[in-house]
Amino acid sequence: DNGCGLSRRSKLKAQDLADLLDYAFGKYKKRWAKMLSIAGVDGTIKRRFLHSAAFSKAWMKTGTLNRVKNIAGYVQRPDKKIYTVVVLVNSKAGNWRAAMLQNQIINYLASSKSED
Repeated sequence: DNGCGLSRRSKLKAQDLADLLDYAFGKYKKRWAKMLSIAGVDGTIKRRFLHSAAFSKAWMKTGTLNRVKNIAGYVQRPDKKIYTVVVLVNSKAGNWRAAMLQNQIINYLASSKSED
């Protein structure tokens, strides 16, 4: 309702966002992904993944409100395969806990082999 996506009235399922990301990547490949923040390099995830397995191997967009912490984009595994990742968290437990969960998922993908 406001163009930037930060709204409590906007509703979106994780699968819908993943489908949109898959479509955009399929059509524009890495040109699309490179428009997102690069883990540990720039944007809203510059410091978040600075010293982690995901450093320069994830291209993400974040969204944060009180009790809401979202991240979506792509992660490249060591075998060069690229995965779409969407983690939407709405919780009273704290945004820092949501960020920890998201970081664990993204770092796991960035460091794991395809047989994991």
